[in-house]
Amino acid sequence: MQLKHRLLTIGLFVAGAAISMSLAVAAPASQPGQSSAQTQSTSASSLSPLTYERASQVSIIDNDLRTPSSSHKLFYTQEDIENMPEQEIERRPLLYWRRWANRPPHVALLCTIFFCGTIIFSELFKNAAIAARDCCRKHFWRALGLGLFLATVMLSMARLMFIDPIGTPLGILLIGLYETIAMAGVAVGFTLIAEAVLRRLRLSNKLSHRPVAYRLTLTIIATLIVGFILAIPGIGAFPPIGIRIGAWIGMLGMGGLLKTRFGTRPV
Repeated sequence: MQLKHRLLTIGLFVAGAAISMSLAVAAPASQPGQSSAQTQSTSASSLSPLTYERASQVSIIDNDLRTPSSSHKLFYTQEDIENMPEQEIERRPLLYWRRWANRPPHVALLCTIFFCGTIIFSELFKNAAIAARDCCRKHFWRALGLGLFLATVMLSMARLMFIDPIGTPLGILLIGLYETIAMAGVAVGFTLIAEAVLRRLRLSNKLSHRPVAYRLTLTIIATLIVGFILAIPGIGAFPPIGIRIGAWIGMLGMGGLLKTRFGTRPV
């Protein structure tokens, strides 16, 4: 029994020494005069440029996902968003939009873009615009919920694609597709309000016999409504709410377009 205990003790000692030597060889200690920057530059010089760039991107992403910092919160204040690095916020579509919405809007520029985009959409997709407005009028809450669901899914997928550099081009394409659909939804939503204004003024029946004049009048009234909503300032500590009201109206129009399949299935 004593011999077995001695052999077991010697075996454990040899195993511990072997593990210690292997760790020392795998991760040698840096010399006292050598800094961490010199160590990183030495290891970087042994890699090819492409391999080093890929390793750097993976290291940045791994540190970003595992290291707790101020950019990983459940709730972000306006100060946090403004102080967030540009490279970080570009990979977060919702925070990027929130930073843009928190700033004072360029009313004239946005109204010009809306007017031109609505004219193009109304002329190229007449049936889709009419069917989407009818759907939003008859099924308001369903269209709004569907638009909110579509926005959430597309922006969440884009956020997942931006995590890795390989998926960044697909994320950019998805954001571009979402912005196109959102612009069409904004056109549908605000022309729906303009149509209600014409109906209140009892001008809808008079202009319905002239389709071009009717669409142009809808666009002009909708542009005036957009300008009025964007000019609503923030109240106290709250940021400007005009952009947010426009976003909800746009999601309503997006839901109408999606429910009617862009005019191919009127409801």
